[in-house]
Amino acid sequence: MLRHHRAVHGEVTGEAATQLGLETLQRAIRLKQAVTMNVVDGLGNSNTETVVPVSVSGGRVRVFDAARDTERVLSIHRIIDVEPAGEPHK
Repeated sequence: MLRHHRAVHGEVTGEAATQLGLETLQRAIRLKQAVTMNVVDGLGNSNTETVVPVSVSGGRVRVFDAARDTERVLSIHRIIDVEPAGEPHK
């Protein structure tokens, strides 16, 4: 569940990372901003996606995926990293 999140001043892990990740998603929802997420599928394969989060509820996040021109629902436990789109990786 959002196992880590790149913070402004380094890496954060554990519960703090989960909270930071949820805050990042909620802020993006309020501002209608895209985020870049590292998502793991059922086989453990990691994929980086840029989407616009629409809502967070019940352990899931609903996103608009412009690349696929569709809305999707992702389980939060599959998101291992989230940050505002366009921010450089540290």
